[in-house]
Amino acid sequence: FCRAELCRFLCLTIAQVCGDYRSELGAMAPTAALQRGMTGQATLQFAVFLLASRHAPLHAEACAALVAARRVHERSACGGEWGEAVLASLTVPAGGTERPLRQVLEGLAADGSPSSEACGQLLA
Repeated sequence: FCRAELCRFLCLTIAQVCGDYRSELGAMAPTAALQRGMTGQATLQFAVFLLASRHAPLHAEACAALVAARRVHERSACGGEWGEAVLASLTVPAGGTERPLRQVLEGLAADGSPSSEACGQLLA
C-alpha cells in the first residue's frame, strides 16, 4: 500500500511539474534540467509500478506522468530516441514476473481503458 501511494505522489508530481501548463508559471516554471532529472530512467521505473494495479485511475496517473516525461524529452535533444528507449527498458511487475512497458501499454490500449488515449500517445 505504501509503495503505491508513493508512486501516486511521484506520478502526480511529474505530471504537474513537467506538464504543458509550464508557460502559465512564467519565472516560477521548473527548469528543463529539473524536469529531465525528474523523468530519468530510475524514477520512471519506480513510477510504472502503478500500471500493475487493477485500478484504472492509477493507470491514468501513471500514463499522465509518462506522457509528461515524454514531452520533456521531446523538447530536449533526445526526443524520439527516449520514447523507444523507455518502452524497451522499463518493466512492470505483474504476478511475480516483469512485463515490458510496451506490452502493458498495448494491453491497456486494447482493453479500452480510460487511459487508452494516453497509451496510444506513448506507443506512437
